[in-house]
Amino acid sequence: MHFFDLSSIHHPRVMLPTVDNCDMAEAECKAAYRSLTELNYCPESHRNDTQRPCEYMDHLSAAVNTGDDNVMLSTRVHMIWQKHHESCMPTVQNGYSCEKTFSTDKDMDFYVADVENFWIILNHAVASNEHGQEVSIIEAEGTLHYKNGTVKLMPGIEEKCRQTWWKFRPIPCQRLEVINQDEGFTDKIGDHLKLKTILSAAGTDLDKVSKRTNKTHRDEGVALRVDIEYYNTRKFNILQQDQRIAYRYNIAVDPMTNFEIDEIRPSTSLKGALSEERLQVRKHGVYLRISVSGKFGYFSLHAVLLQIAARMVLLVLCDQLVRWLATQSFFVGEERANECKDKLYGEVVGQEIDDQEFGVLGRWEKSLFRRLGREEGEEVREFLRGIT
Repeated sequence: MHFFDLSSIHHPRVMLPTVDNCDMAEAECKAAYRSLTELNYCPESHRNDTQRPCEYMDHLSAAVNTGDDNVMLSTRVHMIWQKHHESCMPTVQNGYSCEKTFSTDKDMDFYVADVENFWIILNHAVASNEHGQEVSIIEAEGTLHYKNGTVKLMPGIEEKCRQTWWKFRPIPCQRLEVINQDEGFTDKIGDHLKLKTILSAAGTDLDKVSKRTNKTHRDEGVALRVDIEYYNTRKFNILQQDQRIAYRYNIAVDPMTNFEIDEIRPSTSLKGALSEERLQVRKHGVYLRISVSGKFGYFSLHAVLLQIAARMVLLVLCDQLVRWLATQSFFVGEERANECKDKLYGEVVGQEIDDQEFGVLGRWEKSLFRRLGREEGEEVREFLRGIT
């Protein structure tokens, strides 16, 4: 088997929940937010003692494009309205100094309502330059791997797992549980996964209290690592009768204490280099760090022969090492070493070979003379030299 690295590309998006997953650009499309009374973390539910209110936001307001092909979805937002502080006007009277840049007029700290049901849309593709093979998300079979060991199949474009690559025997789709349509699906723009589905796959949720900060992920934010791995090889598929390209999602929690992004919305009027007024928006939320990787494997006789040769050489070297160690007194003791020498090389038979002559013999010649004696050893040696 010869494996080739892949080049990859990915693009994440966020979409608010809508009725029948319609497009909000359509005039009749409506949002499908749950009522605040159904959300345990909102005061309207009367299910906890939280004093922080809930507010609805759409995907354009709640999502943050981090500029690194990753995305953050806000779970808690702290808005702070500020004005330029009068002390920050360098003059002769204050020694051309600045004590404070802005003073706070008011603020609002709230949870983003029903953020768990926002859709995370993941679009990705890979290509093998060596084989000129390209595949997009709608052409490959996708699976979501949960931390507890559960594996579920991405639904949507069913024909992508029905392609037959082995003409003698059709390959059926994987017999896996399919993700519920309310939790995830696939269409032409990518894999749609609810935020709550992604969190569940990582073995966490927004109301889980962090051991490091003693606060919930909803309050402080959390970073998730989303690994997308493409492959076309499978266990026990020696003849490669199933070469269908597939990918798997593996999601894990990164060990960060929180995740926050600050935004500034300044006024156009300035005082010095600072705006006269500004709105500071501190967004805590779920940051998705996405990585696409993988390898495609193809049968190669050359690679198989090289692997066989390498393993044979390794076996020979191991055999020689074991034989050598077995004859070393420091390793097995003098008595045991002598016994092993007798078994490996035998007694020197025939005429005696003096040390001076024995010292100039080659390694294989020494072994030959030990085993056969001088006369027979010389005959075999001359014969071998004659044919080589």
